[in-house]
This record gives sequence, C-alpha cells and structure tokens, in this order.
Amino acid sequence: MNFQEYLKHHYNFFETLVLQITLRCPLECGHCNVNSSPRAKIALSRQSIDRAIRGFADTPDSKMVFITGGEPFAECDLLDCAITISRDLGLATYVITSAHWARSSSGARKVLNKLPKIDLMSISIDEWHLKYVPLEQALRGAKIAAEAGTDVNIALTLRNPDDPFRQIVYEAIEQLEFSPSVYECMVAPVGRSVLNGNHNISKEPAVGYCPKIGAPTITSDGSIIACCNATETNLISQTELANEHGLLLGHVDDTTLSEVKHKLENDPILLALRLLGPGWIWQQGLKYNLFDNLLEAPHSGSSNDICQVCAKLVRNGERVRRLQKIMAKPEVAAQLRWISGRTG
Repeated sequence: MNFQEYLKHHYNFFETLVLQITLRCPLECGHCNVNSSPRAKIALSRQSIDRAIRGFADTPDSKMVFITGGEPFAECDLLDCAITISRDLGLATYVITSAHWARSSSGARKVLNKLPKIDLMSISIDEWHLKYVPLEQALRGAKIAAEAGTDVNIALTLRNPDDPFRQIVYEAIEQLEFSPSVYECMVAPVGRSVLNGNHNISKEPAVGYCPKIGAPTITSDGSIIACCNATETNLISQTELANEHGLLLGHVDDTTLSEVKHKLENDPILLALRLLGPGWIWQQGLKYNLFDNLLEAPHSGSSNDICQVCAKLVRNGERVRRLQKIMAKPEVAAQLRWISGRTG
C-alpha cells in the first residue's frame, strides 16, 4: 500500500481507523501536536485495541488501521498486538514513527523482524526531531523498513513553504538506493508548537469541507473522536466539558464502531463539517446572530485552518447547542439534506 492509497482510504468515509496506542514518546519535540514525552504514561490496553479493531472490521467499508502515538515503537507489544489483529482481519496497517529505533542497521532490523509486516510506514522528519534523531538515522530507518517489504513515506514537516530545511532533506533522500514518497505539511499551531511559536498565523478565514470527519480516532485514553484533528486529540480527555464536546463520540470500552459510524452519518453538525466545512457553519452562525462574542474570528494557523476553526466551533457544550439551533432551521436543514443527497 503506497501513500496515495492511504490518503484515498483516509478521505473515504469510514475506511480508516486511527489508533493512538500510546502518548509516550522517547522524544520531546518543541512542535509536538499531542504533547508527547518520555513521561507520558497513557496507553490503550490490549483489550481496547482488540475491541476497537474488531469492531471497525465489522463495518462494511473498513480498509486500514493507522497506528500512531506518541511513538508507536515506544510500546512494541501494543504495536505488535494492533498489527497482528489488523492483518488477521484483512486490514492494511500504516504506522508513523520517528525511527528512534534505527540507531544502527542491525538494531533496526532486529526491531522490525520482531513485528508482523507493516504495509506502510511514514518516517517523520523535521528540524525538531534532529535533536533526538539525526537525519541519517531517520533515513536509515526508512531504508531498513523498505528492505523488509514495507512501503515507505517521508512525513516532512516544515516551518513554512520556503523553509530551507526542505532542500537539505531532499538532497539526502536522493542519496538513497530507493525513492520513498514525500508528504509535506507545515507545522500546526497545536500542542507545544503554540507555546514555542513554531508556526505562522494566517489572517485568511478557513474554507472547504473536511473529509477526515469519518476517519474516527481512538486516543490513548480510549476516547473516540470523529476525526484525527490533532487540536483535539490531546484535549478532549482533559477538558471538564469533555462529555459535551462536539467531536467526542464515546469511549472504546462502551461504544461500538458501528454506533460511531451511525452517528457520523446522521449527526447534522458532523455531517455539515464533513460535506460543507466549518467555514460554512461559521457563516450560518453569523447570519443568524447565534455566536455573539463567544468565538474568536475564524483565523488560524496556516497549516491547519479547517481544524482550528472546527475546534473553536465544537469545543464545549454551549457552542454545540448553538450549532444545533443552526442545524434545526428549515432552510439550513434543507441545504444540508440537498448536499447530502448529491454526495450520496
């Protein structure tokens, strides 16, 4: 499975389950969007992993499990569990890692040989990782993974489109004996990045729909979120208003993935986010004077506009109740039904 196939599955409704098996990571990078560190102890149990993947496999369109963290390789037993169950059920696996385990070629091979085959692996590379994982080590991990028959992608995070670090990485990749795909993104104003100022702010309002609403994420504490929004992945379990959060769909130990799918298909707020986007919902709120001064202007970080605005809309119960009023208006509901019918 190559990276383009992964993107297709991630954007298609309910074809991908995102599984954050742990929040722990041997790194503590200044741009980390989920605030991972060696001190983070939260992780899914093997029972929760089993329940999540089997429940997902029972849904008709399931294709792939995306295993993330933290650092998935910081909990190799849980990573092994997730890959094994996924493969047994015919689901593809995608793992993202810093390649901290690739200090030597022999050591990297030993780590990967203990695990079932991974279909796709992304090696995260950026200037913040270099403090812990040199570029040579990250690319060594990519090379060893490719030798093991895994499709490899480089997940390259940059400060901005003109970041000179891009050229350094591409020149190093050219020296490899194989050609991994490269997926670029700009650092998002989420997690420690906000505190460290590692991002640029755009004054343009967010536009566009969000197909990632429909790729549910199970966080390391078992919360089920409607998407992989990193803004919320590390927040929902911490906020006092968690039970009223618009993206929170339940907990893995008492909510089935079939129930999650049903809610994603029928909840008007989630449907509007997926088909029309948070910018459209925001405009409806302004039109009907429902927001007052409750929300900030819909401006956010250049790399995460839609996610940031979505988070502002659904982060607490009062905002969600206001959105429900919008969705209940006949003309708004009619527009949502029309676009839902057209997209099938």
